[in-house]
Amino acid sequence: MRTVAAPARSADRGTSGALRLGVIGCGERGEGCCKAIALTTNSRLAMVMDANAARCQDLAQRFGAPWTVDLAEVLASDGVDAVVISTPHHLHAEQAVRAAEAGKHVIVEKPIATSLEDAVGAVHAARRAGVHLSVNLSYRYYPHVQKAKSLIEAGVLGDLLGVSFVYQRDRSADYWAGQTGRPTTDWRMRRERSGGGVLINMAIHYLDLLRYLPGRDIVEVSCVHANLENPGDVEDNAALWVRYENGAVGTVSACSSARGSDFEEFHLWGRDGCLSLAPPHQFYSLRVVDGKRPGQWHEFSGAPGVGPRDVEYFQRFAAHILRGDPPEVTAEDGLAAQAIVEAAYRSAQSGRAMQVERGPWRPVES
Repeated sequence: MRTVAAPARSADRGTSGALRLGVIGCGERGEGCCKAIALTTNSRLAMVMDANAARCQDLAQRFGAPWTVDLAEVLASDGVDAVVISTPHHLHAEQAVRAAEAGKHVIVEKPIATSLEDAVGAVHAARRAGVHLSVNLSYRYYPHVQKAKSLIEAGVLGDLLGVSFVYQRDRSADYWAGQTGRPTTDWRMRRERSGGGVLINMAIHYLDLLRYLPGRDIVEVSCVHANLENPGDVEDNAALWVRYENGAVGTVSACSSARGSDFEEFHLWGRDGCLSLAPPHQFYSLRVVDGKRPGQWHEFSGAPGVGPRDVEYFQRFAAHILRGDPPEVTAEDGLAAQAIVEAAYRSAQSGRAMQVERGPWRPVES
């Protein structure tokens, strides 16, 4: 192992109270995770790893951490409590299984794997090893999302009736070959390595929010999608119809080839009110919620004390693990979001509505 700093000592956790994290994969998301970890108060970067030595050393020098090109060295280190897997999607499941079997807690960048079957296998490996696996679905920790969650829990909507979400981005060819110019790779545009396009790579965050905010599962999906501009073989346009367990219905439109666009619309409504997460964030309710007069629209800002989304995610993950508790974003949350995506892909392929697989998730038979 090549280092630019002394390896972490196993006693450091006890003296500093910090969770020691090893980041696997030093591309855009790996770099973003290192930045977020550096801003937490209860975790620290213990090691970075990437198959590309130059890219790995660059992050190590900037964040003052040991580095290696060998995953086994990270997993064998007594100075690493948990690993953050930020590699291309097709590597996630195998690396998560290896990390769990080495006794490390696991954070996986979404999605857990390129298929639900492989994702379930990784989750069960963590369960067998007695470690926690969490998925970095950090959009939950945008301050306005946290405030919206509290409003919904306070009854702003009443019984959920429906949702509508529109996502439009302009993702040029440069995005699919590397977002910041640090790595140059085309894995995002190849279904075999990415698992898909705009749904699994981008919209999965919002599909998670469609479960998280109302606290209800999506049980059926109908989808059509197309690759109209993407230079690879993954979809850049998708339209979904979803049905919730209580009968509520919704629509999702996701596009990564809308030229010049950076646009979202996100609405939820129920028997007693409506809520919009697209600026200006606002709600309407027939009930008195948050001290606001009923029957009027009210704007709301972010929940107080909530930091940047990735920082908040790592801060909360570390707090729970250091206490010996399960993380807030569970492996089951990651599996549920992936199950919606997989049902959408199966629907688009078959031309029929598909049931969304739900837990309890059975072990994958060997």
